[in-house]
Amino acid sequence: MYHLLQQSLSRPTVRRWAIALIIPITIAATVPKAQGSEQDIVPADVIADVIDSDVIDVDVDVIDVPGETPRGIGEVVEAPEKGAIADIASEDSNQNGTSRILQVNPNGGETFGTLTEALAIAQSGDTIQLAAGTYSAETGEQFPLIIPKGVTIVGNENTEGKGVEIIGGGAFISRTFARQNVALVVTQDNIKIGGISVSNPNIRGTGLWIESGNPVVQFSRFHQSHRDGIFVTGTARPLIKNSLFHKNGGNGISVARNGGGEIRDSWFQDTGFGLAIGGNANPKVINNNIVNNNDGLVVSGSARPMLRGNVIRKNLRSGMVAISNAAPDLGTAADPGQNQWIDNGQYHFQNATRAAILAVGNQFNGGANMGSVITQ
Repeated sequence: MYHLLQQSLSRPTVRRWAIALIIPITIAATVPKAQGSEQDIVPADVIADVIDSDVIDVDVDVIDVPGETPRGIGEVVEAPEKGAIADIASEDSNQNGTSRILQVNPNGGETFGTLTEALAIAQSGDTIQLAAGTYSAETGEQFPLIIPKGVTIVGNENTEGKGVEIIGGGAFISRTFARQNVALVVTQDNIKIGGISVSNPNIRGTGLWIESGNPVVQFSRFHQSHRDGIFVTGTARPLIKNSLFHKNGGNGISVARNGGGEIRDSWFQDTGFGLAIGGNANPKVINNNIVNNNDGLVVSGSARPMLRGNVIRKNLRSGMVAISNAAPDLGTAADPGQNQWIDNGQYHFQNATRAAILAVGNQFNGGANMGSVITQ
């Protein structure tokens, strides 16, 4: 669906990879850019020498932006069971009888001229329909855009969000990672986002911040944010599917703390790390294409993601790196991984932990693994 982009090869040490996870900080001026990318790569080289590789999942305050007032502190709510993800809007609308479609067009001619205005009155069960156009500070948006419980935001899912452009970010106080610069924020349950493009070019900018809840994010693009396309933290259990993560400066998706959920049928390309998973996070990563990043995935802390049916191909250094006490599930005899590892630059899978890791039922082509990896 998307064309591969070419990048230049660099080979930092495993110790540098250790920092990639989830330290929400970017030192742009010191980091080389990947060929063909307009964004800076996570500054592993800068902070690797001063932070021990076992101490990764830490809180770092983001520098205040003069004149900018942060919005809200995300309320951490225990996520419901996975089955509750389905049928997001209908349950609430049946309860309160106030389901509405709120039309937004930044070019005029609809009920609302900004997404900010629609969010201010949206109630559980409402759908906010975004017309094609640019949603930015220049068109009147006030960032970050905090999505209320039970609200659906939809642009054009047929084009995977192309033409429905949310660009920008503002200060948000996270309960788990302090002050951030974010375009969209989810801290509630039963939210659905589809058919939009999100980019946050601000220093340390993240596209979508999911603090808690069980949102569904689908048929969308997260591209050219200075740091992460999506950051999942707290107790969040999102379902992220059929989306593109492209040319983000740090990571396509980061999952931290006790985050989980499912990431599937998506494309991660031309980014520092396609996915960075740390803390005690345990997302399922299923049927994704993870190609042409500096590293496909970096797993650290005590994270235990499960990978099934992914294509991990032509990443410049390694397809995947596991450090600290990470224990990714790459496949067992009873449940084979069925991941394809193809033509990754230095290693397909680099196990820098102290324990052997099972990777049964995977296909490894055109490269080697490092560390204790049990493939049969």
